[in-house]
Amino acid sequence: MSNFDSNGLENFLEKIDTVSQQINDLMTGKVSPEQIDQSENEREHFEDYQKRQMEIEKAKWLSNGRPGKGHKGDYVSFCKGCFREFDIFLPKCTLCQSETVTKEEWMTELRGKLEEYKKKTAKRAERKDKWDKW
Repeated sequence: MSNFDSNGLENFLEKIDTVSQQINDLMTGKVSPEQIDQSENEREHFEDYQKRQMEIEKAKWLSNGRPGKGHKGDYVSFCKGCFREFDIFLPKCTLCQSETVTKEEWMTELRGKLEEYKKKTAKRAERKDKWDKW
């Protein structure tokens, strides 16, 4: 079949309609070639502006990160202060200005906490068992 998705196909059909309308307007004398050139330049400037805005939004999104506890591991750096996951390495969190840690450091810390919890739970179970036996 074709490589177009539904949005791409709609955009393509809109461009065809616009071009055919411009040709008809030129033929009937409603617009001059200079006006079409000017509108084309304006459209190109607008598209460039939109691309720059998208890049700015993407950079902002990357620097703000996303909320998360860091246990899934699909990030590069993690802020322990406000629990944000970043897809790029940042030495400091952009929101709370805390130091960030890498995924490996955070996973090591989480594994340590897990081991402490297991030991604490085992001790508690042992004490409970002693109490029940007494």
